[in-house]
Amino acid sequence: MIPAIREDVRRISEAGYGIPQGQFDNKSLMFNRLCKKIDEPRLKETKAKKDALLGLESGYTEGCRQLYRLALNNWRAFLSGQQDVILFEMRNISPLIVGKGDQNVHEFGMTFQPPWATPVIPGSAVKGVVSTFAHEAADQNWSKSFSPESYSGAYSLVMFGGANEQGNQFAGAVDFLDAWWIPDTRTPFAEDIISAHNRSWYQADDKHALDNWPDGMDNPVPFPFATIKPGQRFLFAVRGPGIWAELAKKIIVEAGVQNGFGAKTRAGYGLFEYLPADEEVAADISDMSDDQLLDVYKEKGNSAAPILQDAFRKKANQINYSKALEPLLKKYCPGMVMRNKLEQGSLKNLKQVKNIYDQHKSAFDLEPIKTSNSDIQKIFNICMRFENELKKMPPEAWVWQFAPSAKDFLEGKDADQLNDFIENYDQAHPAVKDFRPAIEELELEEEEKELLLMAIDEKIEKMT
Repeated sequence: MIPAIREDVRRISEAGYGIPQGQFDNKSLMFNRLCKKIDEPRLKETKAKKDALLGLESGYTEGCRQLYRLALNNWRAFLSGQQDVILFEMRNISPLIVGKGDQNVHEFGMTFQPPWATPVIPGSAVKGVVSTFAHEAADQNWSKSFSPESYSGAYSLVMFGGANEQGNQFAGAVDFLDAWWIPDTRTPFAEDIISAHNRSWYQADDKHALDNWPDGMDNPVPFPFATIKPGQRFLFAVRGPGIWAELAKKIIVEAGVQNGFGAKTRAGYGLFEYLPADEEVAADISDMSDDQLLDVYKEKGNSAAPILQDAFRKKANQINYSKALEPLLKKYCPGMVMRNKLEQGSLKNLKQVKNIYDQHKSAFDLEPIKTSNSDIQKIFNICMRFENELKKMPPEAWVWQFAPSAKDFLEGKDADQLNDFIENYDQAHPAVKDFRPAIEELELEEEEKELLLMAIDEKIEKMT
């Protein structure tokens, strides 16, 4: 019998020459080479296979995670710098099995990214799934067999390669690169079970004999094996001419959503969902419903890229207050949330206003107060209810940062709107006289400006 583990490796393993016991940095080495007790009697062999499974489920050491993240970041940066490469992410929504049919002493295979033993979907596997999906789901242009007479399979030939019209082998225009695992979780692996219901038939020498036919009457024998649990993100990459690379990406996404990758896809394994890039999400935010916006913010809000922050901020300034969207509004429009709380409360003094302000102060530190904003102006109007207390507040007090200037009220208004505003203005701050110099600075026709200044003078005269 050929042993599962070579004798020289066994001696290293048993002597412990620098090989860590228990948690391994190199799980690929542990899984494929240091198969202790795998050649022992049945009970020890079973335990060895169980230990290998537990070893995968236990996750990676911190050192291994750091090295893998570094490698993944370098890989992403390398590909991002190439104009003909398209990078995108997908996430499995059902258990994923890659490499189950690989020869392995543990009786369950798994394709690893050496030396970290992290999950990977080989580019060849991605290409095979995509080719088959296109062949089955599309028209004759995507047939796997190219026909020079009818040009059947012409698109498939260009993308995946094959024998062209002259009979020469063609490699294909698109490279399907390995899909790397993105380490969001401590371990990507989980245990699953497959049960053999017809063991006597599998073990029979003559499978055609009537007595050996599978009838489902054998006691089921469960066999544990490793899967990649749902919720794991993978970085996919294709390289090729623009239109063909974009098309390859679309087919990969559809294949992952409809058919899946890896083994047992007919049983629902290996299904994926597409994860839009930040640029794609940012472009869609303006048209999102409140529920969609909240879902996206919950997923990406805490660590949003600048392009997403800008989109969130713009959307927040376009919508009305909503209790459900308060986490988003509090971050990007704290004035709207504070104003709403002030209007809902029964305020008796300026101290109560200050208490509500303190609850939003950290948000205002990130989103500076703009006194031209209507919510900020309304907050100051509420403060003006307590005029006697306001008069006692020193110039450096918190409340004055909400005080709008005359220029803030005039911003964005045309001559007719300015005239209506002056006519109806009845606030104590800023004083009506402060609008005179602000109007003089406006870029208006001289005649319009003179009329507005006359309206200001009349307003002042009425008040005196």
